[in-house]
Amino acid sequence: MRRVAPLLDDVVIPRSPIELGAERTLFASTTLTATGSSQFASACLGCPDQPCARFTEVELARETSVESPYTPDPAVCPTYAISRGVGGTMMVDADNCLGCGLCVVRCPVGAVYLDPYSAAAHVERPSDDHYERVTMTLDEFDALRIALAEGMAAETVPFADAGRLSRQMLRAAPMVEGAAGQRVLRLLTRNTFLLSGAARLKNVGDNNAAAELLVDAGDDLLVVEVEPSTDVPDAVRRVLAGCAIVIARLGANRDGVAAAVVVPRLPNVRVEYYRVAQNVYDRLGIAVYGVPLALLLLGIRAGGGDLARMLRHFCYTDGSVDTDAVVDIFGDVGDPAVVGLAPPK
Repeated sequence: MRRVAPLLDDVVIPRSPIELGAERTLFASTTLTATGSSQFASACLGCPDQPCARFTEVELARETSVESPYTPDPAVCPTYAISRGVGGTMMVDADNCLGCGLCVVRCPVGAVYLDPYSAAAHVERPSDDHYERVTMTLDEFDALRIALAEGMAAETVPFADAGRLSRQMLRAAPMVEGAAGQRVLRLLTRNTFLLSGAARLKNVGDNNAAAELLVDAGDDLLVVEVEPSTDVPDAVRRVLAGCAIVIARLGANRDGVAAAVVVPRLPNVRVEYYRVAQNVYDRLGIAVYGVPLALLLLGIRAGGGDLARMLRHFCYTDGSVDTDAVVDIFGDVGDPAVVGLAPPK
């Protein structure tokens, strides 16, 4: 039987064919060029599948190299700040916005961006001058959206600067710290890794899961614990227990297993964490990556694709950071310790 594409009523589309989409960036709306060189901002099309707000079941169910349960929560926004508004276009609750940029990189048409001063997400709404409402099939809408997305150039690296990263940190850090921030930091971590591959976050209280989060990170299986408090040494113990389970019980190759502890900020270089992490690497050959909030934010901006490579440059087992690597990957972020990419002295 031939599939009949569902009919969509009141769909927002550009009035003129698009000849060019400008480079998409995290901190500015995307400018489109229509036939006749008319330029205007890319705006929310009210996508029925809401990719800026929801992951698909296929994305959530991607399998890691060892079996693991996962939470079915499809939310892209860790604070649930983005939702469909009146008229079908998406809207952001700026007070609850984390400023992480997940909704920005997930929007297929560049209609969402972060305010360069507040770092809160903003959804560009369609104007009557350049957009119209029509009826079309879902297949026709998908074709239009793909054409728009393919006409936009991705942001190129290095792309970061200290001022904007600092503003993101200023907005996001209070929302992910302490017991109240645990759920937000867990979802932020999973969603950052989901941008580029399989990432399975267990439900809270699920004792059948090998680890809090399992990630396929290139050649490695990454065992992840999320710690919103300052008790990083305990998180290292938990993540090593997860590594032992995936190696001894689930058959993972020991040489292909790495560990990560995600924290709002890296601890001071004088705390026990760095000695423990170094001992683990020296004795067991397992790297324990310290992943600060700032690195997640930059990983999101890179679309998640370079996050595994970033981890290898920022192991922090001895509290040091490769400043040249920071500049090559991200751009000039000033003092890495000030923006949260390196531990304070």
